[in-house]
Amino acid sequence: MMKRIIIVFLFILSGCTPEKKNPESQKEPQAENVNIECIYEIQTPYIDIWSPKVIEPMIYMGASDRSKNSDIIDTRLLVEYNIETKKTEILYESEYDSANIQGIEVNDNWLVWQDMEISGTQDNIYVMNRKTRETKKVNSIKTSAPSFTIPALIDDSVYWIEEEELIDNTIKGSIKRYDCINGKVDVISQLNSIGVHNIHLERNANKLLWSDEKDNKSYYYIYDTTNGKKDIIQASSNAVMHPILVGDYIISMEAKNHSEIHDLYIYNIKTKESRKNNQYINGYYRFNNMIVCNDGLITSLFSIDEDLSITPRKVFSNQADNYEVTNGEYIIFYKENEKGIIIYIYASKDN
Repeated sequence: MMKRIIIVFLFILSGCTPEKKNPESQKEPQAENVNIECIYEIQTPYIDIWSPKVIEPMIYMGASDRSKNSDIIDTRLLVEYNIETKKTEILYESEYDSANIQGIEVNDNWLVWQDMEISGTQDNIYVMNRKTRETKKVNSIKTSAPSFTIPALIDDSVYWIEEEELIDNTIKGSIKRYDCINGKVDVISQLNSIGVHNIHLERNANKLLWSDEKDNKSYYYIYDTTNGKKDIIQASSNAVMHPILVGDYIISMEAKNHSEIHDLYIYNIKTKESRKNNQYINGYYRFNNMIVCNDGLITSLFSIDEDLSITPRKVFSNQADNYEVTNGEYIIFYKENEKGIIIYIYASKDN
């Protein structure tokens, strides 16, 4: 797995000025308009940030604290920024000399992040009680190869994939759950094969989604965190990558094998129908019941039609260096300008 390597430089965000977006200041081309707009435009003095997540009025992000002349790209600080008060607080600083804070997740009660040594061979997950600020280490991994540990937060639990052994050149392991209330860890499922194709755990409300392989076939697993029920769905193809759960649909990249180019597929869980979409996609997230996609040139918002095709609903004009989505509710674009990193936060107009 390619690990995010970042530069680090300490600035104080208290000098940043968040502004409510003026709709007339940047007109954007529309495909088929939806009720979504840029609600905040924030200039930060950071050279680089990673994994920004929003839960109003807060933004949480990994951030740099070194000068632009540094050869090291390293986000070693976990920063909390209050959009309303402009107050900044550094919540955590990595224990590693060359570090990468990523995998940030947040809800009303908990903040979760991943502190990783840049090589990926040392990897820790932490959880913080947002009210008391009490911080606990969820796990600690030391491997000879880059770790695939990326956390997912649902209610009062943190879930992650953990490698356990290498058998016949195949990495095996399990999906684990940490109870933020009592600190207990348990295993919710074993994995036959762990690789770049299934490193993420995707979640939507109380559902957790992942993929696995057995006997040269690929399967989707939907786990209900409220009752422990697990549904298993065989994929249309033998090799799948990065599945996400959007309403009653599974969206993923599928191919005959992992050496081939993967195509975008949409699977209807209720009707059990699947359709290949002739749309080049370079990454996608869930936003409400739609998909935010990047085709390598522009980022767009698509709705899913009854015939399992996708329709463009909005085209975002600002060419961001990166973007992420928080809990399917906020789209966060961020890019560098002459002053540092600028962040654009989009949400439904009535959000």
